[in-house]
Amino acid sequence: MSLALSSTVRDSPPSDSCALPLPRLSGAGVYLLDLGRAPRATTLLPRLTDAERARAARLAPALAERFAARRWGLRLAAGAEMGLPPEAVPLWWDERGRPRLGSGGWSVSASSAGGIGVAAVATRPVGVDIAAAGLAGVARQATAGLPLGQDAAAGTAETGRAGSRQSLRVWMQLEAVLKAAGLDLATPWAARCVRAERWRPDSACVLRFDPPGPAGRRWRAVDLPMPPGFAAILVTAADIGQ
Repeated sequence: MSLALSSTVRDSPPSDSCALPLPRLSGAGVYLLDLGRAPRATTLLPRLTDAERARAARLAPALAERFAARRWGLRLAAGAEMGLPPEAVPLWWDERGRPRLGSGGWSVSASSAGGIGVAAVATRPVGVDIAAAGLAGVARQATAGLPLGQDAAAGTAETGRAGSRQSLRVWMQLEAVLKAAGLDLATPWAARCVRAERWRPDSACVLRFDPPGPAGRRWRAVDLPMPPGFAAILVTAADIGQ
């Protein structure tokens, strides 16, 4: 495989599969999307929907290749979990561009950075986020002032690389929680409703999302194994005792 992650891939995928199964976490099927392994767009686009082909046609050639690879990788991941061929996966996108699965209580989330991505599929709400390590400085600025809780704030306040790494980690946790809750950062108040209930610098964390009105919910955030230079977070609904 083209990415330095062979020791953590769960099974040996076909040589042309761009969805590499990672160890299952929190009841979710998790897949690394190595977009460079995907067939060319000329092969993939006939397997996608009319709407996806129309969107790809509006993109520059290099972007169309990446778009087709991402969509196909997500279908491979969802199909593997649902027991369906990728072309038969009931995948659609909402008005904010978030993937949805249309049957059976399945939940899906995806994120990409450069030539790789990550997808998670489960029978309960799930969210994922991936980022390049080079965005740590930006994440530090973005997390400043958020009411994350004392432990998380202390982690992001560390100096040097450690603080930047934790800031990126907190930012991905925030993004993934909002995805799992069916929201995103475009909702003005959403980020300020997430706080760390149990935050640890190098292991699973529990975060709480308390939006106005509806009852809040606890979410479990775990770090995913990624190739060097990338980091990713998986979030699922927290069970009692986690």
